[in-house]
Amino acid sequence: MSEERLARARRILAQHFKPDLAMQTKARNGIAALALVSAITAVALSCFSERSSTTAPVTGECQVPVSATGSTLVAIRDFKFVPALVRLRAGERVTWVNCDPPGAEAHTSTSEGSAWDSGLMAPGAVFTFKFDQAGTFPYYCEPHPFMKGSVVVE
Repeated sequence: MSEERLARARRILAQHFKPDLAMQTKARNGIAALALVSAITAVALSCFSERSSTTAPVTGECQVPVSATGSTLVAIRDFKFVPALVRLRAGERVTWVNCDPPGAEAHTSTSEGSAWDSGLMAPGAVFTFKFDQAGTFPYYCEPHPFMKGSVVVE
């Protein structure tokens, strides 16, 4: 093969087999974008973990007795009343269920105006109260007074 033909063959090979700079740039940008999206997703998901300071939905299982049918349910879980605010009509009932796992601390549902007091409720315990009067009834957990809720009866 002549020197000229060899040089031409090298040019043709270089044109067809050299890395495409545009494709390399697109691939790098795509990988960078994927990494950024992954990082944002990880941060966003951590914002909704159970350790978050924002109120997350109660998850897990909780046994609710058949006698609670027709009541507005309030779950006690992770040192929170969920929901913390309930609205109902006079004559309706609220049932509090301690949904913490066995061995967790007991809680109460205690009204600020002494309208009711559940007494200590171990995990799995249930307490129901019927609201006959209209008004706003704030309540708390006696051993954990930072746990607060309110019942609004219309």
